[in-house]
Amino acid sequence: TLIELLVVFAVVGVLAGGVFTAINPLKRIQQANDAKIKNDISQIAQAEQAYFTSSSGQTYALTVGALVTSNDLKAAPVAPTGSSYNITGGAADIAVWAPLTETGAGWYCWQSSTGVSKISASVPSGATCP
Repeated sequence: TLIELLVVFAVVGVLAGGVFTAINPLKRIQQANDAKIKNDISQIAQAEQAYFTSSSGQTYALTVGALVTSNDLKAAPVAPTGSSYNITGGAADIAVWAPLTETGAGWYCWQSSTGVSKISASVPSGATCP
């Protein structure tokens, strides 16, 4: 009957709403964007190490464009937010970083002096990941 059909639709709607709330798609999208940022910074870090090894003066590239020009990076990655990745520091020591998209996550940073990537609570400055 019509009433039974309406009851079934109401129950399915309540269940769908509960599942949708439990999944939290916005958080999943932010986590996927953060995974892309981490992967991109890892690729830039590997390209920077190749650039440093192959350059005659053993210096780091100060822009992602320089890595593309030297063929150490095939294409300049674009962050999910549409912004570019930051390279700060000098030619002898750098940090590559970008803000993470998940609320309160901070910044993801790779430091050339240690070769380590990590999440920082504050904005990296110079060649240091705080």
